[in-house]
Order: sequence, then structure tokens, then C-alpha cells
Amino acid sequence: MEAREKQGGGKNLYIEQRIEELEKEVKELREKVSISEKFVTPMELAEIMGCSRNTISNKINSGDIYATRKTGDPRIPMSQFYKSDPVNLLKRKPERLRKAAGAETMKSLVFAEN
Repeated sequence: MEAREKQGGGKNLYIEQRIEELEKEVKELREKVSISEKFVTPMELAEIMGCSRNTISNKINSGDIYATRKTGDPRIPMSQFYKSDPVNLLKRKPERLRKAAGAETMKSLVFAEN
């Protein structure tokens, strides 16, 4: 019986360590996702950008700003404005992707002239 406990004890210890490692990794990944996927309303983006809500709505309708309606009201993922993530930048306008990827500010990304 003691031999079984010794054999099983080693496996349990390994499994417990592995579970702790995986829980830690899941926690880190959840933090990354919550940080990188911040969504704002058109009004909040208008305040950030220093423009009117109507301007933001026009940019959404024209496709210059990507917005999702999965939750009902339009929500704008802020990750589309990050310079470090050009793949998600201006999803509806891929031809503008290369032009905007090197822009300095969010305002220049959204209101840049062609």
C-alpha cells in the first residue's frame, strides 16, 4: 500500500504543479485579451478624438472606422488603432492599411487624407 502511495504521490504532485502552471497561463492570457480588446462607444471615441459623434458615425458608415454590433449598439474595438497591430487596422479598407500603418497618432489614422 505504501508503494502505491509513493507512486501515486509523484503523479499527483506533477499534476498539481501542471494545473497551477496552466491556471497561471490562463490568467495571463485573459489579462492580455482584456487589455487588447477594449471597446468604446461612438460617443466615447468622439471624446477621445476631440470631434463630434456625428463625425464618428460618418466614419463608421463609410468604413474608415470598424464597429461591431454584436451587443446591439455599435462598439468600436480600440485595437484597430494600435500601431503594433496593423493587421486589425481599418479592416474594411485594406487598401488604406499600408498608408495608415505608419501613422503617428490615432487622429491621423482616422482623419488622414488620401
